[in-house]
Amino acid sequence: MAAEELLQSVDHYKTEIERLTRELTETTHEKIQAAEYGLVVLEEKLTLKQQYEELEAEYDSLKQELEQLREVSRGRPGPLGPRSEGMRSEGLHLRALC
Repeated sequence: MAAEELLQSVDHYKTEIERLTRELTETTHEKIQAAEYGLVVLEEKLTLKQQYEELEAEYDSLKQELEQLREVSRGRPGPLGPRSEGMRSEGLHLRALC
């Protein structure tokens, strides 16, 4: 009987080792998948950060260009200058008369 119990114990331990090995393999696989997903998320974050910085630089450049155009238009007569507002109101006045 002792030999039979010993064989049952050995079988039980073999089964337990197989189960734990499967769980370890599955857990390791899940950990690798999580790490790969984390890398993808980090790459996307870096790409978005780079796009944001490029758009911010373009925005600053366009903002500066607009300010320069406004400064130029304030200093000279013409379609963008101070006189143009008077011309627009005269044009509106003439249209209203017609």
